[in-house]
Amino acid sequence: MRVGIDGGLPLHSPAASVVFTTVLTMGPLSRVDIAERTGLSSAAVTKAVRPLLEAGYLEETPDQRVHVGRPASPLHVRADAAFFVGVKVTAGELIGVVADLCARTRVVKHRPLADRATPGAITGIADL
Repeated sequence: MRVGIDGGLPLHSPAASVVFTTVLTMGPLSRVDIAERTGLSSAAVTKAVRPLLEAGYLEETPDQRVHVGRPASPLHVRADAAFFVGVKVTAGELIGVVADLCARTRVVKHRPLADRATPGAITGIADL
């Protein structure tokens, strides 16, 4: 599965997709936590995380917990690594939304729909 434009998220393997989705919905998580939650091996998690870190979609956060053993660096999704645009066309209005990679709304714009014919609507969307 690939997401985005121009290569998008490096989700070339099912493991990468599972890792990214897990961090997105439950993060920040350490690699050990990801392995425990997904059932993937530690090696599979490490292999899946590497391209996501290199591409800037995941980021490591210094671990704040006090524990024994090797320090963990929780991973979180970099919300500003990608943005998505959505447009809703109603009978009289265009509504445009820009959301970040964590699905948080960043911008909302409303414009009247001056022309309901397809060419006019497309022009309105482009202007929006």
